[in-house]
Order: sequence, then structure tokens, then C-alpha cells
Amino acid sequence: MARPIRGSVDELHQSVKELLEEGLSEADIMKQLKKKGVDDHYAETIIENVISDISDKRDFWKLVLMGSFTIAGDLIVGYLSFKQGRHLPDVFYTVFWGLMVAGAFMITRAFILFRK
Repeated sequence: MARPIRGSVDELHQSVKELLEEGLSEADIMKQLKKKGVDDHYAETIIENVISDISDKRDFWKLVLMGSFTIAGDLIVGYLSFKQGRHLPDVFYTVFWGLMVAGAFMITRAFILFRK
């Protein structure tokens, strides 16, 4: 009985990921995949997908941190503005909604990359 296609694809992706972590070059990984019966074009596609997945995982953390710091910075500026505006009659309270939206967008983008 033939193995399910999905299982084979997942195994190939996992083996390419392990080979990349070992430090093998793309050419060496191509040779390994050819030994398993994978043609050149499909091997290139697998390698590109695995590299893209690794990059997306790194970008996830960058975007979460940038979004969190953007929102935290906006909240701090808003709080200090509110505190200052309460005590002085000529100073007004400011909230930079654009920063809040940008921070929320970064965090949302991070989770979209993570689920991909």
C-alpha cells in the first residue's frame, strides 16, 4: 500500500530542515533529495519553502516585539500627556491612535505569519 502523499511531503520538509540546521549547502541538499527520487524543480521548491518558513518564524518574534513596544510607547506617552494635562490648564491630553493601530497591525501580521 502506498504511503499518503501528505506524510511524504512532511517528511521531505523535515529532512530538508534538519539538513539546513546541520549546515549543508543547498547543492548538497539537492543531491540528498535526488537520492530520494525528487526531481530538481521540486527539490528547489522544497528548499525555498523551508527557508521561507524559518525566516517567517524569526520575523514573527520581531513583529511581536516591535508591535508590543510601539503600543507600550504610545501608552506611556498618552499617560504622561494625560498626567501633564490634568495639572496644567493650557496643556491638553494626546493619544497617538496611529501608533496604536500600527502596533496592532504588526502583532496581527506576526500571527498571520506564524499560522502560515
